[in-house]
Amino acid sequence: MKKKSIHSCIILCGGMSKRMGEDKGSMLINNTPMLIHVLESLNYQIDEAFIVLNNTERISKYKLLINEYIKKNDINFSFNLSFLEDEIKNKGPMSGIITGLKNISGDYGLILPCDSPFVSSEYIETMFNVLDRLKSDYINFDGIIPFHFKKSNENFTFPKSGFYEREKTKDIFIENSEPLHSIYSKDTYKKMEIFLKKNQMKVKSIIKNIKPFFILIDEEYNNNNTTNTNTNTNTNTNTNTNTTNSKNNSKNKNLEDYKISKFNFSNINYKKDIEKIKK
Repeated sequence: MKKKSIHSCIILCGGMSKRMGEDKGSMLINNTPMLIHVLESLNYQIDEAFIVLNNTERISKYKLLINEYIKKNDINFSFNLSFLEDEIKNKGPMSGIITGLKNISGDYGLILPCDSPFVSSEYIETMFNVLDRLKSDYINFDGIIPFHFKKSNENFTFPKSGFYEREKTKDIFIENSEPLHSIYSKDTYKKMEIFLKKNQMKVKSIIKNIKPFFILIDEEYNNNNTTNTNTNTNTNTNTNTNTTNSKNNSKNKNLEDYKISKFNFSNINYKKDIEKIKK
């Protein structure tokens, strides 16, 4: 009997929020903390989630925030939820990824920032569908990296998802990638630790040194049946239904045909971004 793949997610909340001026994950979008939007999209999609923060004070704050939300709305999350403190301080998101990867139960972990309230359940499902397909067909791969294809890249025909080994092509995809919305193998943390010791903190620099599967972000594609803002307080029933339908529709899809909607990658970086949503 084939062993069930463990789906793990690492949510990065350790940033100092210099541009925002306050703690982003607890800021409200449609009366719901940004972090909660992310957790709701993960419901019924994963087995475990780790929220990585930079100190114990913020861990206590987020535990209280989540517990109050659960109690107020009478909901439960379907996955195991744990909190971790950054092992290495003040070294950017790579530190949080290292901490998370060391603690996941599975062989791969999906990285998400807490300031991405528009991440959809369909995106989560697609990433793990591709992961499970790759694990059954390939032995040697280090992650799944979403990338934007910009029409200004005139030297390329419209690409499909896949492995790209040619250095020039790979560099262009990395330049236009979303490294904080990607899946990495657990062992990738070892390479990241080497980079941090050299004070090289850009996550994209790691992608150049691993073998990833690149998944296309189609700028015109929007296949979400649910709202990208995940504003409902209890999305369990709808999410589960859409997940089943989506799995049936993509069962025989070729790996190269998988793609993701660009709407999943709209982060909230400034207070003006929140004001735009309110209007």
